[in-house]
Amino acid sequence: MAFINPQATNVYIPDFDASGRLQVDFVRNPSRFKLARYAKYQTTTTQKGVYMRMSLDEQARIINSNLSDFSWPDGNPRPIARNALAGFEFLQYTTKRFAYDWIVGDLTREQAVWNFESVQTNKTLQQAITGRTVWSVDVLTNPANWNGHTIEVEDIPGVQGPWDQSTVARQDIQKSLNWVRNQIRLATTSAVNVEQDLVLIVNPNTAAAITQCQELVDFYRGSYWTREQLTGRNPSAEAGNGAPDDLYKMPLIVEDAVRVTSQKGAPTESEFIFPDGVGVVAARPGGLDAPPGGGPTFSTLTVFIYKGDDMSVVSMEDPFNRCMFYGVTDHFVPVLTAPVSGYLLTGLTTPA
Repeated sequence: MAFINPQATNVYIPDFDASGRLQVDFVRNPSRFKLARYAKYQTTTTQKGVYMRMSLDEQARIINSNLSDFSWPDGNPRPIARNALAGFEFLQYTTKRFAYDWIVGDLTREQAVWNFESVQTNKTLQQAITGRTVWSVDVLTNPANWNGHTIEVEDIPGVQGPWDQSTVARQDIQKSLNWVRNQIRLATTSAVNVEQDLVLIVNPNTAAAITQCQELVDFYRGSYWTREQLTGRNPSAEAGNGAPDDLYKMPLIVEDAVRVTSQKGAPTESEFIFPDGVGVVAARPGGLDAPPGGGPTFSTLTVFIYKGDDMSVVSMEDPFNRCMFYGVTDHFVPVLTAPVSGYLLTGLTTPA
């Protein structure tokens, strides 16, 4: 063994306390994830269940403008329609349970110089809500789930191409959103309040691309509210994404959740969960949870969550093996319960 001379950096054992126990970590609070802003949460008491979807035609069926089908002349028997009942169907869902678990030995727990269990729990909760977002976005952006309510934006009447190429003269974004609003009005017999209940969901890449197009740059140029957002006097929920709160009175949600797709130990590969160039217009009326005891809901996407397993945290000590088991349980299924109240839009940006 070689002896070394005493110096200022080797006459003591490096200690965590010297830095004030500084920890460099990035953990996102599950409550900051945006899924709940565009999905309705519905607690379910059984793993498998059904929900009812009602026909939307009968409440607006007026075939003749003179209302002859409902005319009741004096002295005649009251006309009773024989086929006036609204149709319905029961659709099935099945929740699925997921376990995000870890194990730690007693010696590690006893000797850790930071709050090991709390830090790991927070990281696992983020992993669980990330997983819930991944599955929900996959359901939301799958054209097969939309019953025809999906379109390439350049196929919308009057739209000339992708939104990121739109100009003041073209007005492709405004034309697209107005067209979607009208399609939802027609499909739901105006039961959905398209002025209040609809949101537009895109990812940060798409938001950055479309908000730099000439149509929007000119639209927001000189706007009082734009100045307020830039100066922080009226901070925008999406200011960090370079996007406004609304596009033509439709709230904009920039879904910025990220997933890591590489195996542990391999070079890190990450991506936004919500795909590029895709936009979803979804109805999300009311509060976070569906009405208790049932009742009508127009929410496009519903996440059915099994009672008691809404990202519940559990732990169990194993004295024989001298270790501690921890876990986060999430038991849910995302379902596009009302595709007629939304629209899947593709081709928002020019392909790279």
